[in-house]
Amino acid sequence: MDKVFAALRTFGVLLGIWVVLFVVGIITGVVPLTGGTGDAPDPDDADAGTAAADGGVERDDDEASDPGAPADASVAATVDDGDDSADDATDDGDAPPAAPTGFEGIRWAVCDAPAEPSLAVADVFGDPLPEIIVGCADGWHVLGMGATGPARVARFAAPPTPADQRSAPGAAAVGDVDGDGERDLVLPLAFLGDNGASRGGGLYWVPRDPYGGIREPSALAPITAVFAIVAPIDGADGDEVVAMNRANALAQLDSEAWVFGGGAAPTRTAALVVGLNGRAARVADVDRDGHADVVALSDGRVDLHFGDGAGAFGRTHTLELEGAREVGLGDLDGDGGADLAVLGAQGLRWIRAGAIEGMEPHGVDGIPANLRGLQVLDADGDAKMDLLGWDHPRLLFLRQRDPVDFEPRTGFTLAGGPFGPRRHAVADLDADGRADDLVLLGTTAGDDAPLEVILVLDALDGAELTPPDRARPVDDAPLVLRATLR
Repeated sequence: MDKVFAALRTFGVLLGIWVVLFVVGIITGVVPLTGGTGDAPDPDDADAGTAAADGGVERDDDEASDPGAPADASVAATVDDGDDSADDATDDGDAPPAAPTGFEGIRWAVCDAPAEPSLAVADVFGDPLPEIIVGCADGWHVLGMGATGPARVARFAAPPTPADQRSAPGAAAVGDVDGDGERDLVLPLAFLGDNGASRGGGLYWVPRDPYGGIREPSALAPITAVFAIVAPIDGADGDEVVAMNRANALAQLDSEAWVFGGGAAPTRTAALVVGLNGRAARVADVDRDGHADVVALSDGRVDLHFGDGAGAFGRTHTLELEGAREVGLGDLDGDGGADLAVLGAQGLRWIRAGAIEGMEPHGVDGIPANLRGLQVLDADGDAKMDLLGWDHPRLLFLRQRDPVDFEPRTGFTLAGGPFGPRRHAVADLDADGRADDLVLLGTTAGDDAPLEVILVLDALDGAELTPPDRARPVDDAPLVLRATLR
């Protein structure tokens, strides 16, 4: 009898270990979150505009929003993968991750719509597929990619919005802030008055633990944080955090890019002046001296703060660019440097990386005046940087043929339907090695409608899609990480 009890105890221990591993697998995305056969869900199963009960790419301005008349739930043209590499085994003999399928053309309601939502696509949990992070009025919702669509795997509740103000949750940033080998989240939050005046907010750090969970979130600074990025700057353990602290432009106060040193207790190491209405920041070695620099965007100007490799920024240079509203970084001329791409009143201009004397703006032809959401990336896998942006109602793909010579193509068209995009991002959602998948974030009936996402795989092939007139709610995963920011 003792042997029987011993065997039962051993079985119980093994069963418990299996359950723990299964839960961890769900969190990290190794185990599919929603399961299913891969068939497209029926959009008629959900009410129109239904919102869920819980809550490097952000844009600075709203996308053009033209919902149009309601249309039947249909896909005008299917999207052909065109890449057989996902069917092959990886070099180490492991099977590639199963690509999500069966959800294109479906609208997924995430949360209530704030005046200024945010969108980011990043690998949070270290699994093969990235997560989609939507900034809502009540906080940030982290959506994992399942076999038949997104599922909420984490929610970070924002502090209450003060009276007579509105919440502007910035795009989430991801990186290893404390140097423990795990990806952490940094969440910027701004409170704004009806007249656009800055009213405070906060910058929050959400550390990850080695078991797939989260540790207690920390408030790094009570600033009007409209943007954040995580990147290595000083070479020490832990990535640095650069956050845009937007001072009140109505009082003609310059904004600042605050730099926080990485480590177990991130603290501010620099406050870099950038100008009125600070919008965004980037980190790269733009003067090609081997040290990371901070590129900051504000109204009509780009400030370059040159790093010394030890966390200090002793040299600065300002580029006055009329109407500058977006900035990106990438090797546009093929010489290996991190060139600047700036959208402004004079279209798109690029600035070669290197010595200050050579930083003269050069125009790029073929850029629509209303282009928004500029991204600089290698979208087609040819080792050349391409340009992408939203020119409503289409995703414009400017494929680089020769250095700084781009061939404009319509990658994807949103054909009619009730959906009006507010934000978008292009990334590799299906783990096929190509950044050619599209996430659209928007509403169907104005600012009071729920925020919804539409996902389109292989969105550079000229497909046309008509979204349905009803949305499905994003369901919670079996285990949802939750935290409240204070």
